[in-house]
Amino acid sequence: MPSLKEILDTTLKGIFTEAGFDTRYAEAVVSARPDLADYQCNAAMPLGKAMGKNPREVGQAIADKLAGVDGLEKVELAGPGFINIRFSDAYLSQAANTLMTDSRQGCATPKKKRKTVVDYGGPNIAKEMHVGHLRAAIIGESVKRVRAFGGDEAVGDVHFGDWGTPMGMLIAQLQQEHPDLPYFSTVPQNAYPDEPPMDIEELGALYRRAAARFKTEPDMQDAARQATFELQQGRPGYMALWKHFKDVSVTAVKRNYDRMGIHFELWLGESDVNDRLAPMVEDLKARGIAVESDGATVVPLDDGTSNKPQPPLILQKSDGAYTYAATDLATIAQRVEELHADTILYVVDKRQSQHFEQVFTVARKAGIAPEGLEITHVGFGTINGADGKPFKTRDGGVMRLEDLLTTANGKARENLPDTTPENATEVEKLAEQISVAAIKFQDMKGNRESDYVFDTEAFAKFEGKTGPYLQYAIARTNALLRRADTEGAALADVTITTPEERELVLGLLRFPEAVERAYTKCEPSELSAHAFELGQKFSRFYTECPIMAERDRALRGSRLSLTKLVGNQQRLCLDLLGIEAPERMLTREREAEKEPEAAAIGGR
Repeated sequence: MPSLKEILDTTLKGIFTEAGFDTRYAEAVVSARPDLADYQCNAAMPLGKAMGKNPREVGQAIADKLAGVDGLEKVELAGPGFINIRFSDAYLSQAANTLMTDSRQGCATPKKKRKTVVDYGGPNIAKEMHVGHLRAAIIGESVKRVRAFGGDEAVGDVHFGDWGTPMGMLIAQLQQEHPDLPYFSTVPQNAYPDEPPMDIEELGALYRRAAARFKTEPDMQDAARQATFELQQGRPGYMALWKHFKDVSVTAVKRNYDRMGIHFELWLGESDVNDRLAPMVEDLKARGIAVESDGATVVPLDDGTSNKPQPPLILQKSDGAYTYAATDLATIAQRVEELHADTILYVVDKRQSQHFEQVFTVARKAGIAPEGLEITHVGFGTINGADGKPFKTRDGGVMRLEDLLTTANGKARENLPDTTPENATEVEKLAEQISVAAIKFQDMKGNRESDYVFDTEAFAKFEGKTGPYLQYAIARTNALLRRADTEGAALADVTITTPEERELVLGLLRFPEAVERAYTKCEPSELSAHAFELGQKFSRFYTECPIMAERDRALRGSRLSLTKLVGNQQRLCLDLLGIEAPERMLTREREAEKEPEAAAIGGR
């Protein structure tokens, strides 16, 4: 069935069309005063201004038409022209009952599929993953899941940074330290070693030494640029060494991503478009789109008409090496031609906005991005420490992701029962689920473009706006339903008898609206906000409305049905956020199986 908002928007559009009103304003929004209305329409004021009429006169005309619509209990005009709309309890109850057998919880089954490539993760070879890698992976995974739920054929591409100057830096540094390795021989080799010359920790240390030298030593800069050029030209020894670097890095990255429940359909990198670079640049030069400038190849972007002049986009540096911009353009071409993408979403730090603005402009100008292709930079803010600066460890370094996950696991473990031979596996799995939920939800509970302060104490919080709080809410519903099954209490049709039941039903029926906003805005926080608000509504319902202690069988069955609906919807919501929902939490939800009526869950 259509969502409540869709029903109202469609009805309003029909009324506006019949009355000759501008249908741009035919929209209902959730009421700012839930004590007065469920939804409100604010069209009367802009319509009145445009038509030269009194807004209350326009609003009353709309309200009169709405008053006769089935399912609406009350339509009132308030203030300068606000139209307050309230659904009947009977209509809401009927709508809630339809959710009982709906795996999509009111979201329509999409008819049109789009091929959507979500570019997220973006780790670089040789760099150990750290806290700074969190946001792209967490937000990108949720964006991909929501797009798939919305009907897209969505694929995630990790898009490894594996082909630029950092590769040249690694090669130059290793050659300086171990010049006798076969990779550096000027004599062609029949074969190179099968085993990499170092593990991920040694590779990370090598990169740090190379980066330090590259900042201050001109000779190192020249050596790195030359190595980058020769790698991109396919020098065999360098290619073999690059493959070792990539294999070691991918293994380490997969270990961290698997632990966080983040999965990619494509494991491509900048290197996968290397064969496209030279032909693409030559084509752009032949068509006059790219030009030579001080030995480099660039695309001028300043046409002299803008108040905000843009620097040129550099495709190939004077030393012959290709830039990130060139590989990004070639990657767009690859995704269009090989993957047949309709949409490409780049989940990348918002500080890269100018880069993507330039790349997208050139892609459009050159025809690399065809008409109809949606290319969007889904930017996000930084993770900061308590001092408001990018998050650091106590010694001033950036915390390794593996260390963060271990710390979070330990914090979560503190609130769980002692391990016994019988429960060891469950306890350890639960600690991991809780800790990952805490990290992910903390990242997605606010608008993605905002910076946020990373709270290491939130890992074990079962109260407030946290991932464990929502996991615990679901576990509570599971415990109640287990108790009902044990005592032979059956589910029944939903009937609204209290304000708390009504608010809970409204919250359940607004799930499709949250999904739609999350889809169109690429904004996971829309779902995290919905999940938290629904959890709070359930807490109030659980406190005020007896469930298993209710003697009226039909009313008890109705409240059990609401309990089941909350659990079903919260599980789906958390899944779209990439968070696991444990069946039980091995903590206080067991009270619901034993006591006549347990206390409300935390955060009430």
